[in-house]
Amino acid sequence: MAFPKRAIFIIVGMAIVLGLGALTVKRVKTLRASASAKPETSAGVPVETVTIKRGKLSSSSRYVGTLVPEDQVMVATRISGRIVSLPVEEGAKVKRGDLLARLDDEDLVSKLAALKVRLRNADTNLRFQQDALDRINALYAEGAVPRNEVDRATLARDTAQANRDEVAFTLAEAEAKLLSPVDGEVSAVLASVGDMAMPGKPIVTVVSSNRLTAQFKVFEQDLLRMVEGQKVRLQLPDGTSITGAIGHVDPTLDQMTRSGRVEVPIDDQDVARLGLRVGMSIEGAFIQAEVEGAILVPKNAVVAQGQGGSFVYVVREGKAARVPIKTGLVGESEIEVKEGLKEGDRVMVSNLNDLYEGRAVLVQEEGS
Repeated sequence: MAFPKRAIFIIVGMAIVLGLGALTVKRVKTLRASASAKPETSAGVPVETVTIKRGKLSSSSRYVGTLVPEDQVMVATRISGRIVSLPVEEGAKVKRGDLLARLDDEDLVSKLAALKVRLRNADTNLRFQQDALDRINALYAEGAVPRNEVDRATLARDTAQANRDEVAFTLAEAEAKLLSPVDGEVSAVLASVGDMAMPGKPIVTVVSSNRLTAQFKVFEQDLLRMVEGQKVRLQLPDGTSITGAIGHVDPTLDQMTRSGRVEVPIDDQDVARLGLRVGMSIEGAFIQAEVEGAILVPKNAVVAQGQGGSFVYVVREGKAARVPIKTGLVGESEIEVKEGLKEGDRVMVSNLNDLYEGRAVLVQEEGS
């Protein structure tokens, strides 16, 4: 009896489907077996360990700052005049009183005459106010005038004195010479020969080259814990480390950045020895707390769990033992352990996700 062609096609199709299904099942089993393969050998999961020791630990916050001069003076004239000489250049060492710039004498002739008249008038007014104060004091001693008359006369005399000093200082500057007010180094020359010097417009900037300060912008959450005298570890771009202490913490914050300025003076000997210069970058580790002789564990050995708890795995008789710990100070790479571990314990620092209580481990070469 001949089978219809349609039946033959159906039988052949079913055979092909069943064959493919069998191959697929076999392949899936093979892949699952491969995927479930563990790195574990017959000796256990390979792990690296660190032996627990005691040591010193500090907690700090780090910021990158800039070396700035402790003293920086923007030197300007109080009168206008054409600059005829600028005998200094950037980087020049200067002493207090050294000439920085000279103005055209001819341009200053009329100004000098006017200033001398002002000074004579200021002297006259000062003498008048002093005589008036002397008379008021004599009357007050006799009980003829109240105390507020003395105070008023004293204020008038002091105002006249301040005005006279101001005119005298301006006249001294108008002698066509601009002198350095401090010992230091010229950090910037802001004008050229032939320029007009204007009152209050800086011509030269002088910094005290041997007195530098590391200046940092610190965020508010850390600024709250910073006080003058607090220890700071400083690191230069070449890796050299020096120590210092906070010298100043700004009492106010920048409302835009929510940060405040913190300054750390640099020892003069370090400035000279290391050749430090204005504008260099410097990293500061501000020490918040320190402990001595603490049980220390690497951060990568600690596993956090719910509700603030933590644990580590230690090696006990070739197996992983899960040990809850109570932590303390947190450093850059280590954590203080207050309870749960002792010196000599070997904690695991690798393959922690493959471990559980009692699992056999194969200890590899100990990490550092």
